[in-house]
Amino acid sequence: MRDNPLHVQALGADAGRRGRRVEKVQRGWMASVLRRGFFLGAFKSGLPLGVLGVAKRKMSLTETARLLPQLYLGLPAVVVWRLTRWFIQWARRQPRAPYWHLGPVAVHPAAQGAGIGSAMMTTVCAQLDREGALAYLETDKAVNVGFYRTFGF
Repeated sequence: MRDNPLHVQALGADAGRRGRRVEKVQRGWMASVLRRGFFLGAFKSGLPLGVLGVAKRKMSLTETARLLPQLYLGLPAVVVWRLTRWFIQWARRQPRAPYWHLGPVAVHPAAQGAGIGSAMMTTVCAQLDREGALAYLETDKAVNVGFYRTFGF
């Protein structure tokens, strides 16, 4: 996820620094997802190969206020400004009806193409279908669009 175009744009060009920032931001985001939903994970010999987060509802203002300091603390002002712009645009595009948000969706690069992402998406989409639930996700990598389309997104 370190090299996703949005992360490069928001968190900076230096790959090492950006990787630490992605880890910090994702740690806060994943805690927020866990409070509102769940994660699926794929492991081999105890090592994580893939993760798929599912948040079952939009964050409340209280949850947002709790999350932002965790994400922003210690980051340079320019990064905070970029993240804020990103989150505002993201919030404007969320569905108005109740929904599930999928993300993060990630498979370790060495394990991509082995069916891990498909297995996780199949599991979640089957649950969504059983419940008749609305769901959405976003990607900033064009290569991912075809993958998500195979699951009806």
